[in-house]
Amino acid sequence: MRRIINVLSPGVKARDKFPQWPYLDKALDKAVNEVQDYYHRQVRTVKAEHVLVRLLMSLAVPTQLPNQAYFDRVTDIAYRNAAAMRIPTPISRGTLFTKNTFYGDGIFDVLAVVNEDHSNINDLYANWKWLEAVKLYRHPLVDLSLSIPDGKQPARVMGNCAVTVIDLPLLALQYKAWMEDNILTRPDGPLTIEHFIAMFVIPNMLPRQTNLCIANRIFTSYTLNGVLPASERINPLSIPRYEHQLDTIVDEYIRRMKTNEVETFDQMLAGIPQLSDGDYRKLISVPEGPITEPIGWVWLLAQLPMLEFLVKVNHFSGNQRNLSYLRDIRLALLDYTSAKVLSRFMPEPLLTKTLFTIQSEILPYIGQTK
Repeated sequence: MRRIINVLSPGVKARDKFPQWPYLDKALDKAVNEVQDYYHRQVRTVKAEHVLVRLLMSLAVPTQLPNQAYFDRVTDIAYRNAAAMRIPTPISRGTLFTKNTFYGDGIFDVLAVVNEDHSNINDLYANWKWLEAVKLYRHPLVDLSLSIPDGKQPARVMGNCAVTVIDLPLLALQYKAWMEDNILTRPDGPLTIEHFIAMFVIPNMLPRQTNLCIANRIFTSYTLNGVLPASERINPLSIPRYEHQLDTIVDEYIRRMKTNEVETFDQMLAGIPQLSDGDYRKLISVPEGPITEPIGWVWLLAQLPMLEFLVKVNHFSGNQRNLSYLRDIRLALLDYTSAKVLSRFMPEPLLTKTLFTIQSEILPYIGQTK
């Protein structure tokens, strides 16, 4: 399958920075770390049937092995084990759609297992508490409540699916390090794998969730002309809400988009604020390697909100700088729809919404400007 869009041109940066962002970045980053640290110290569990618990339990690789050997053994069997659970991988089809795994009622949690390349395994092992082995690429939230994705969040305002990609070898290495630390630090009785998922894996999804919330808030505000629903979700620490401060930046970003200060898609995406002065393009980019049919539709789902935003801004601004990007997007979307890739994998409610987005909210805005 075609790579939908590659917006990681070397050296391309946002044209203008937002003067308010450094303060908000520092405050949000501190708040996210506080929430993570809180959950790291709270003894809590997920259910035994949680998909991450089942994946780890399926490995049957001795944790007594040296770190590199353990990591390599898990890498060898990761795709086979994921396929047995009907989770998509780059080499096997899957149709697993869980509900209430990471988000609330009515949200399809689209999962995939993709092994990423890692170099210094022992360094990762030593830094196990903060590893992000389970990565969000899409979710429906736009608020900054900093609630973790534990399946108990009822609010949604942006679509009906979330896309989560599991780096199973990295997750297993993190579990190995946690388990060995757990045995040493809890002589009264070690905790279980269900504790590990609840106390470390899910809280460590929060930084990416927050960065995606920032982008979602921009995309949704542009589509809804600045009208965003309030959220009643709260975090356990009663940390101040920062939506008002963020919306000042969101409004300025959208003003630039609407007043023909639009440049390339690269620059548009590089201008989206991210925690620790990060780059949204890296957050959403597909890992290196071929985009195979069994996994390509997952990446498509992950990037649809971004694509809809880009083509509409480009259309209504009359921008002519993104013709090559638009051609690539159009060809990729036609690939997926004409080959009926989507209809072979998605359940009906999600398929209908996805096809509507492609055919009514993206393709009509490609190939013409206003």
